[in-house]
Amino acid sequence: MNQQRYIMSGVIIILIGILLFSGLIKIKACKDVKNPPFVIDSYEKIENTSYSTSDRKMLFMNNCASCHPILKNLTGPALMGVNTREPWRDVKKIYQYIRYQDSLGKNRYIDSLRRVYEVRHIGFSNLTDDNISAILRYINVE
Repeated sequence: MNQQRYIMSGVIIILIGILLFSGLIKIKACKDVKNPPFVIDSYEKIENTSYSTSDRKMLFMNNCASCHPILKNLTGPALMGVNTREPWRDVKKIYQYIRYQDSLGKNRYIDSLRRVYEVRHIGFSNLTDDNISAILRYINVE
């Protein structure tokens, strides 16, 4: 009887250890995510300092967060490193697409996103260049 208790206790301890270890791996993986360098032409305003961190966060939360978490896919794709993906390496294109969903016409990358995510991106024509710059800075820096 005591031997069965020891065996069960050992099994439970091993299971708890496995669960803890797998949880630590996930936590470590999140900490290992680095902010990719923001590739941008010198004339763009990504280093905009007119917005505080809380203003940038509020712009992101009010306009993007309901569909796009930074680190995981939801209704739309995760946004970490969005500026390093095609076609967003051209900053003008990401600004256009954020404002008007059909601004880029036929695009293989956008078409593939539409096949994966059933909900289409909605345009935010009300966002200024400074607003979009602040949101992109929040995604990549904050």
